[in-house]
Amino acid sequence: MRDALSRRHGIALAGALLAAPGLARAQDAWPGGPVRLIVASAPGGNPDLMGRLVAEPLAAALGQAVVVENRAGASGNIGAQGAAQARPDGNTLLFGMVNHAINMSLFANSGYDFVRDFEPVAQLYLIPNVLLVANALPVHNVAELVAMARERPGQLNFASSGVGTTLHLGGELFRQLANIDIVHIPYRGSAEAHQDLQAGRVHMIFDNLPPAIARIESGAVRALAITSATRSPRLPEVPTVGEAGFPQLEMLIWGGVFAPSRTPAPVMARLQAELDRITETPAFRQRLAQLGSLPVGRDREAFRRFIAAETDRWRGVVERAGIRGQ
Repeated sequence: MRDALSRRHGIALAGALLAAPGLARAQDAWPGGPVRLIVASAPGGNPDLMGRLVAEPLAAALGQAVVVENRAGASGNIGAQGAAQARPDGNTLLFGMVNHAINMSLFANSGYDFVRDFEPVAQLYLIPNVLLVANALPVHNVAELVAMARERPGQLNFASSGVGTTLHLGGELFRQLANIDIVHIPYRGSAEAHQDLQAGRVHMIFDNLPPAIARIESGAVRALAITSATRSPRLPEVPTVGEAGFPQLEMLIWGGVFAPSRTPAPVMARLQAELDRITETPAFRQRLAQLGSLPVGRDREAFRRFIAAETDRWRGVVERAGIRGQ
């Protein structure tokens, strides 16, 4: 049901974006034929939804079809490999995510180098995680959670949607920063993890903000902190990790459009200009706000520096925890 609603909302928003002034008027037609936007995850999730939200207005702006191609598998490596090997002419793009930066240290050979093999075109969103605990756990803030974990080493656990995911690494970073002994329980997706969290069979999870909002508002779980520098307008009562005493626990889930390295500068400039126009529309910004996304204002060079910093940061977390991709 959630995926169906997301698809319907995405179709409606895409229509609104197409109707926005200036977007429906194609400039010079894109010369190389249809554009592939590879989304390295399955249909229905946030990357797929965001990719489709920009694909239709980008097609109108370029005067050329933009086809979303879902290529899931190997934590996003399969899709990224395909995009990295494509001709660098602007007709194959990648919807890149934080997962791709993490994979550089998670896998001995991912088949690509995210920093070397891709050029950032435009960042689309920044979404924080939320530290959630089971209602059965008698803690109401991060300090109480840390105190309990120190009193009961090895007895508390945290769930994730799989080894190497941002949910996993959020818990690992928390464990390292708080110097606590908590046990990772990986699941094959967040749905099963949340079932056990709500039943009290696991104790905590660092979940992405969009799916967490409904669970928090319904009272199914308790939110202790959000992993952004400022509080979210969607959850104004939830303190930040900085307010909770762990500013280094700030972490954001991000995504954007990338082109293979050596894509010609004029092509990159055109793509960036069109995507910048799309992301400035009220319809697109409204959807970001609904998802709990933070404002995105980085230019290409700032985005490039951000990715390099993210790659280095998560390499440290992965190496200290001894995590290997599966």
